Amino acid sequence: MIFSDPRTARIINRLRVLNGIYQIETISRAGLSRELVINKVSISEIVEGLLKEGLIEEAGKISGAVGRQPIMLRIVKQAHYVLCMDIGLQNTVLGISNMAGELIRFERSPTPNFLDPEDLADFISGAAQKLTGHFQNPERILGCALSLHASIDSEKGILLNAPDWGWENINLLNLIKKRLTLPVVVDSNVRSMLLAERWFGGIDLDKSVFYINWGQKIGAAQISGTTILSANSEFGHTPVSKQAACFCGKTGCLEASAGGWSLQEQGNIILGTFDETVRQLYKRRESNPDLAVIFEEAAVSMGQSAAYAANIISPDAIVIGGGLSVIDDSYFRIMNETFSLHAAPRTRSSLLIVRSKLGDRAGVLGAAALGLNAYMYKRSQL
Repeated sequence: MIFSDPRTARIINRLRVLNGIYQIETISRAGLSRELVINKVSISEIVEGLLKEGLIEEAGKISGAVGRQPIMLRIVKQAHYVLCMDIGLQNTVLGISNMAGELIRFERSPTPNFLDPEDLADFISGAAQKLTGHFQNPERILGCALSLHASIDSEKGILLNAPDWGWENINLLNLIKKRLTLPVVVDSNVRSMLLAERWFGGIDLDKSVFYINWGQKIGAAQISGTTILSANSEFGHTPVSKQAACFCGKTGCLEASAGGWSLQEQGNIILGTFDETVRQLYKRRESNPDLAVIFEEAAVSMGQSAAYAANIISPDAIVIGGGLSVIDDSYFRIMNETFSLHAAPRTRSSLLIVRSKLGDRAGVLGAAALGLNAYMYKRSQL
C-alpha cells in the first residue's frame, strides 16, 4: 500500500472502524471517533458505507443516557461466513464461522490416510462442498480457510514440509484452487491457533505470547503484536530426558516424553492393548496409577521445556492449547512447579503456564480467525 495516498487512508480507516465495532461489540459513532481518534465526519461517512454494505447495523439507543441518546452500532453476524477446516494428524474438524467468529457448525471426524497431496486436495474440495450445502445463500460465503499440521509458506500457499505425510515443497494452494471456485487461504495449525488466541482468547495485543500446541505432536510459536515468530520451530525436540527414544531418531526429546503419540504408545504397553486413544488412556488414569505416572511425567517435561524457551525469549505469557490442553489443573500445577525449578529468577517470578480458553476447538477457531482476517477484517494490515 502507498500510505500517502488518501485512498489508502480511507481503506485503513474503514478497516479500523470495522474492527473497532467487532472488538467493542456495540459502540456509537461518537464512541468510535474517541476510540480511534478519527474525526466525526469521517466516522459518519465510513459508518454509512458499512451500513449500506450490510456489514453493520444500528442496535438501538442507550437507555438511561443523559441528553441525546446515541445510536449504537454492531456487526451483522450473519452477513458473511467462512468455511473452516483444521486437519490434524488424528482428527479433522470442519466448521462454519460467522462474522463474529462464532461457529454455527462444528464436525469432528478421524483424519483420512491421504495417499498424496492430490488426495488431500480432493478431500478439502469435498469438505467445502459439504459445508456449502448447508447454505441457502452460498454467495454469503467469503471463502475457505485451512489449518494444517505442517510447515506452510502462508503467502504463497506452499506446503514446505509435512514429515508425517512425507511431503515437501507442495503448491497446495494451487492444487485446491483447481478444485474450488471459492477463495482459499492456508497456514500451519500453530500460526492459526495463535491468531485464534489473539481474536478469541482475550490476550492483549501488547503482550508477547509463547504458544504451545500440545497434541499428537508438539509445536510452538511466539506472537508479538501482530507478528508471529518461529512458527516452524522444533520446540517438540527440546531435550528433556535421556531415556525416551523419539521418532526423529534421537533420544530425550520433549515429543518422546509428552507427545500424544508417545503417551499413546506408553499407555497401550502398560495395558497390553493396541487401540486405546490418548483420550481413553487419560480417562483410565484414575484407576491405573501407572497411567497416571506417564501423564505426570509429561507435565514435568512440558514445564521443563517451557522454562528453557522462556529463559531465551522472555514472553509475557505462556499458553498451552491443543487436544491435550484439556488435562486437569493438577497437571498444570506440576508444569508450573517444574517451570519454577528451571526458569531464570526474573522469568520465574512473573510467568505462569496457563491453559488456552479455546479448548479443543482452538484449531478450527484458528482457521476461522485466518479466514476472517484474510477476507474481511484484514487486521494484520493495521
